[in-house]
Amino acid sequence: MKIVFLNGPLKGQEFPVKEGLILSRNREEEGEVAIEDPKASNPHAEIVKKKTRFYLQDSNSKNGTYFNDEINDYFILEPGVKFQIGQTLFQVKAPPPPQKSWMEIVTEELKKLSLKDQPIKLKPIKPALTLQFQSGVQKGDQWHIHYGPREAGSTSLDLPLLEPQAPDTCFSLEPTKEGVLFKTPYPEKVLLNKKHISKKKLKERDVISFANTSIEIKYDKK
Repeated sequence: MKIVFLNGPLKGQEFPVKEGLILSRNREEEGEVAIEDPKASNPHAEIVKKKTRFYLQDSNSKNGTYFNDEINDYFILEPGVKFQIGQTLFQVKAPPPPQKSWMEIVTEELKKLSLKDQPIKLKPIKPALTLQFQSGVQKGDQWHIHYGPREAGSTSLDLPLLEPQAPDTCFSLEPTKEGVLFKTPYPEKVLLNKKHISKKKLKERDVISFANTSIEIKYDKK
């Protein structure tokens, strides 16, 4: 944890919550923090530790230490706590979260990309479907879809989208008896024929669009 100055000439500066650290008007010795407040004493208060908790203990200062708008000689230091010495306000900050190791980061990403526990039953798409990129980063690319369901998105291992603003799961294509069903969890971002549609059967020359990318639907005529 750290304590931050909320006002005064040292506003924004921080110092650690450390056992034995002394708060004084002026820093005279090592292990002291200068408050630079004329109403603070030398010394004014000290950080003490009991078991795993830290406390601020007033050192019989002339003007006292304020906690919860009252003079308090002894109180716990924990994230969010505010106190006042003279005209200077302080607040205790929580420690930053520990940095993750590269192995933890990789593991988390793999979990996001992992396949579902239940096996997916693939069905043929007849006639086959072609997704033609008309604009965007992948302009000119074609995806030939012969089976489904298929999933397209920025993190998809199936149909990866390179559009920077594409959602993780952009849309899916599911074969049904009536044809190929287009589905998206983000109809406000992923449009079908410039309309906000979450689910609809795809027709020839339909256009799926999102951000700067547009994709035209074509069916195999063979």
